[in-house]
This record gives sequence, C-alpha cells and structure tokens, in this order.
Amino acid sequence: MDLESWLKQGTIKPFKSAKTQIDDLLTSAKSDLEASKEIIRLGRYSIGRDTAYEAMLKAGMALMFYEGFRPEVGSHHVTIIKFTKRAFSSKHHELVEAFDRLRRARHSRLYKGKEAVTKTQAESAIKYAQQLIRLIEIAVTKKSNL
Repeated sequence: MDLESWLKQGTIKPFKSAKTQIDDLLTSAKSDLEASKEIIRLGRYSIGRDTAYEAMLKAGMALMFYEGFRPEVGSHHVTIIKFTKRAFSSKHHELVEAFDRLRRARHSRLYKGKEAVTKTQAESAIKYAQQLIRLIEIAVTKKSNL
C-alpha cells in the first residue's frame, strides 16, 4: 500500500517533527536495547525479547517522524512495521518480517500470557533490533540509500 492510501484511510497523518524528537527516539531505542541485554542476562527471556521489540518500535517511529508522518491511533504497531517495510528495499525483507514476528510474539505474551521464550530466541531478537536500529540510524542521517 502506498502513502496516499494510508493517508486517505487515516492510518497515518502528516507530522512535522523536530530533529531532537527523532534523535530522542533513537537514543531511547538504543537504551531499551541495552536494557534487553541485561534482562536476558537475568534469565527473563520473554521480557528481554519484548524489550528488544520495543526498541525496534521506537526506531521505526523515528523513521516515520523523519519521513514526515506519524501513525494514527489504532493499529499503531502494525502501521509502524508496514511503514518500515515500505521504506526499505527487499534486501531487508527478512529483518522487517522478524520485526513483525516479534510484534505477534509480544502480543501473545501480553494478551494471552504465553511466556515460553528460549535464550536463543531472545538473543535473536536483540540481533534483529541491533540491525534495524543501525539501518534506521543510517537512513535518517542520509549516509546511504534504503
């Protein structure tokens, strides 16, 4: 789906952000990422995985702000993921798909109480979060093409 369709549906809204808002979101994303590593070291794999996902979510929001949009109330998380997917080339498809899988996993833990997460799964979430945050940092500083 293209931006015009999302705007017509009210899924996204134009938004003029300050550079400091984008920087603050990326700083917060990196902080959450570090926290997720500590949480995993404590053996709390579900919470660590979900914190890594939240870091990705903040980075995705920074990307939306950078491009002049914000998600509308409602399917906030889904909108950020779809926007991120639209922004990046197909070579990053696996990364964005992992972002969406982590969203669904967080949803299951939050709303259904499903806690079973292995250390490997949690560490994988951290790797995906590191990749996505770095990719978005590059995009918002215009060091490379998406």
